[in-house]
Amino acid sequence: MGHIVDLPTDQMAVEPQTYQLTGVGARPICHQPVEAMVAEADAIYLATDPDREGEAISEHLKRYLRIERYQRVTFNEITETGIRRHCRASPD
Repeated sequence: MGHIVDLPTDQMAVEPQTYQLTGVGARPICHQPVEAMVAEADAIYLATDPDREGEAISEHLKRYLRIERYQRVTFNEITETGIRRHCRASPD
């Protein structure tokens, strides 16, 4: 579905001193009741690409879903194959 928050088209989207992001609205994240799933979850893993765009998506998820406790996971390839490959390589 893409990004969670649209950026303004008529101004800079990031405050240079604080890196505070200016969004212009939240889009639906998915068709399921995500907020309820977050509230009931034992653990939340934010897994996005390790670049600025991925970090922004994680920040938006934390903000709009009011996620306070989470684990940050990064993948260079967010596909079923890539995740399975990463999990096999992990020491756990």
